[in-house]
Parts: sequence; structure tokens; C-alpha cells
Amino acid sequence: MNNPGNKQIVMRFYEAFNDRNLDKLDRVLQSGWMIHPQLPGQGSALQKYKPIAAAFLAAFPDLQFKIEGTIAEDDTVAVRATIVGTQRGKWLGVAPTGQRIQIVAHDFHRIEAGQIAESWHLEDWLLGMQQMKATI
Repeated sequence: MNNPGNKQIVMRFYEAFNDRNLDKLDRVLQSGWMIHPQLPGQGSALQKYKPIAAAFLAAFPDLQFKIEGTIAEDDTVAVRATIVGTQRGKWLGVAPTGQRIQIVAHDFHRIEAGQIAESWHLEDWLLGMQQMKATI
């Protein structure tokens, strides 16, 4: 069943990045939120995720998630997005390059009690590394 209310909840996740206001994540993600795959050396809890998200925004200060499409069914929302930004800070071990990146992201978010309880997230960082002109 299509659930437009769940889409609105998920859109607030991306708005937190686009607005550069990661405190909005506290309202949209459950405190026990899980992300898959788990973040290397970090696990998946919200408070462990926020410093990584902040580093992402610092490395790409003009970063934008452009939502290309969503599908909502039952308690799950699928999102296809394009991430664009200019690398101005160190990211994934790559010194600032000033290069503009455009990569794709695919997410599935499970909604529970009006918040995101669990996310499955995939970004194309091989393409991103190539665009940053990193030596791979």
C-alpha cells in the first residue's frame, strides 16, 4: 500500500543535509536507528552517525541530495537520489581537490512510529573517487 506520510518523513532526512542542519536528524531518526551496511568502526546508532554526516558536509559544503524518485509501500520508502557537491575538505582519505562530484545513492528506509527505524544505504563512491581524481 502506498503511504505518502512515510515519504514525507523520509524527505526530512535529506532536508537535514540540504539545509545543513543535522539536528533535524534527531527528529526523523529513532535513537536506536540502524544503518546497513554498518559504518566501519562506528556501528549504526544515530549519535555515531552524526559526526560522519558532519564530516561529509564539511568536505562538500555545497552538497545537495537531489531526489530523483521515491516509492512507498507499507512501512518502507525507497529513494533514488543524486548527490552533488564540490570537494573542499578531506574525504575518504582524499585531500581537497576542488572537484565537483555527482554520484548516485539508493536507499530503503523502514518507518516505525513516525520515524525512520532502519535504513539500507548505497552510494557509488568508486565513481566519486574517480571524479575527485583520487588514485585508486
